[in-house]
Amino acid sequence: MNKVLFILVMAFSLTSYAQKKSLDYVLLSGKIDNLKNKEITLVKTNRTYKKILSVNSDGTFKDSMKIKSGFYRLITDENKINLYLENGYDIEVIANANNFKSSFKISGEGAGATIYLGVKGKISGKLRAGVTSFYELEEDEFMNTTKKIKTTLSYVLDTMQGISENYKALENRNLNHSYLYQLSRYKNFNKNTDEVSQELDQELKKIDLSNEEDYSFSSSYYTLITKYYKDQIKELVKKDSLDLGLASMKTYAEISNQKIKNELIYIAARMGISHTKRLDAFYETYMSASTNKKNNAKITEMYQSIKRVSEYKFSPKFNGYENYAGGTNSLDDFKGKYVYIDIWASWCGPCLGQIPDLKRIEKEYHEKNIEFISISIDQKKDYDKWRTMIKEKQLGGVQLLADNSINSQFMRDYAIVGIPRFILLDPEGKVIDANAPRPTDEKLIQLFNKLGI
Repeated sequence: MNKVLFILVMAFSLTSYAQKKSLDYVLLSGKIDNLKNKEITLVKTNRTYKKILSVNSDGTFKDSMKIKSGFYRLITDENKINLYLENGYDIEVIANANNFKSSFKISGEGAGATIYLGVKGKISGKLRAGVTSFYELEEDEFMNTTKKIKTTLSYVLDTMQGISENYKALENRNLNHSYLYQLSRYKNFNKNTDEVSQELDQELKKIDLSNEEDYSFSSSYYTLITKYYKDQIKELVKKDSLDLGLASMKTYAEISNQKIKNELIYIAARMGISHTKRLDAFYETYMSASTNKKNNAKITEMYQSIKRVSEYKFSPKFNGYENYAGGTNSLDDFKGKYVYIDIWASWCGPCLGQIPDLKRIEKEYHEKNIEFISISIDQKKDYDKWRTMIKEKQLGGVQLLADNSINSQFMRDYAIVGIPRFILLDPEGKVIDANAPRPTDEKLIQLFNKLGI
């Protein structure tokens, strides 16, 4: 390790405290000067925990909480800092809101892990010299740099004071996962990478795909194993001619660790259940694999909603949605015509990507027996954005605003969790396709031609 890095490590090490056995909760206290908002937010980075901490008029605060070990974000006004917390930590934070990062100091039992995070960022930045140029390095130089980052950080971690042995073990494995993640990224940027490919393939074979601790601790580990399973899903789709949703259920159902299985299969089920062509098999496979009652209840609700739509044939209805042109509309207003519904929002990038083709098709079918309805799920706070975007992009068709964003009953009835989403109804209001092709998909015009629109 060079002299600069050694001095940096020692400076941070001297400010850390030895870990002691004490509390069965986290005690977080400190003082932040010049706060505008007299409260602090503590949020787990995976958003499974959030707490508001009150701040006294002089900027001091003190609170205790039982938490799950992991990475948290301390948010004050517009400032953010990452912390690592475990029950038993007694941490004090000092900072000035006007120059938060440069004035930030942390001390107390358990502070060493957070101090290490700061050192880690500085060292990685020095050795990488920028993300863009990092992935443009020649293969040998890239391999040397990534290995140097891993070995340097491992040395820093092992020699710093005030860090629990549990954290050191987790982070040392995380450093290896991060190393492999960087190799996979480089392989994607540079296709002809023999040395990287061989190293990556060899090391990936050694990874335990069911390590619950690493799954919770390491974002790099999470990325590596989710990519592994996505590759398995693609192979299953190709091999057994399954639709993507059912292939996902079958793949995730085989995961040996129940916690990892529950989380990954739920994420896939929530996003895929409304798109699968084999709804019953999809649902049965999910339910036989998942043991999380809360998640199962949500998927069951979605399954029942989709089932009702498919069995009753007639579309669920919306009523009294605000029309950009004035007044309100309900679905019944459009009976007698085919109806192509676009569920979108002003903040949705993929939705905006569909607009040019949607406008083109609207113009082409303007005199036909079809109504193009765009329903925005923008929240009330984005009302002006919705109206401005319609005006600036000169959006055609019927522009409506849902009454309760994504939680509108119409969205719940169709089990919509992701947008854009397109729905095609016949003149009687029956569902032709609850997952109609997008405007950018040539299959949409083929469907229109088949229906004789």
